[in-house]
Amino acid sequence: MLKLTPKDKDVVDAFTEQKPATSKKLSTDGKRLDGMWMGGNGIAEWKNGKIVTNDLGSKSAQVVQNYLTKIAPSNWMSRSASMIERVASAYLNR
Repeated sequence: MLKLTPKDKDVVDAFTEQKPATSKKLSTDGKRLDGMWMGGNGIAEWKNGKIVTNDLGSKSAQVVQNYLTKIAPSNWMSRSASMIERVASAYLNR
């Protein structure tokens, strides 16, 4: 995915409004933004009232995250969580 379609942008917009939406490439339940491709889960999520983007290591996820940071107010954004931090957090919260 090199470009977001208008429907994909609507899904990202719905995520910022914490509402569910789906397109061919993206889906959100309002709390978490996921890509519909292998390894696309958890592009961004709401945690403690802030949007946290996750480093998935894919160009497609970066395209979505760049659009998200462009449209969301900067005070809504939190520091990105690296893959190591997410694995450690999942392991510790078992």
